[in-house]
This record gives sequence, structure tokens and C-alpha cells, in this order.
Amino acid sequence: VYEVSPSVDRYLGFSRDQLIGSPVSELYFDISERDQMLKSLLENGKVWDYLVRFLTRNNEIIHVSINASLIYNKQGKPDLIEG
Repeated sequence: VYEVSPSVDRYLGFSRDQLIGSPVSELYFDISERDQMLKSLLENGKVWDYLVRFLTRNNEIIHVSINASLIYNKQGKPDLIEG
């Protein structure tokens, strides 16, 4: 995690400082949902209103809508995910 929305604290119970530098995969309730989202992202270059389940700091499951797009490097290869 490089940056987070201020709403993350309100919805997930984690502060910005707790999440920056941590693997985003730790937020997913079911890692296979992340794998499917990444597959769709690689196929389409972006995802819009993609629903997954995250775990809050209190281990509660919440539904999250993801909007994300790929950022490509100078060689045209996917480099980062923004969103």
C-alpha cells in the first residue's frame, strides 16, 4: 500500500500509517477475490465498481467497491495499480 483514502479509517478501522507499506492482500477476506480482480484488471486495464470483501480491524467482513486502473511503465508493461 502506497497511499490510502481517508475513508479507510472510518470503514476498516485502520489508520493511514497502519496501512502504508503493508501488503494490500492482507485486507481481503478471500484472496481469490483479489486474484480475480487482478485478472480482470490485466485483461481490461481497469475495473469499475468491482465488488470484493475486506476484513476490518475487528475482523468483520465488509463489501467494498473497487475502481482501479493500471499504470504502465516506459516499456508499456503494467507497473502499478491506481485506485
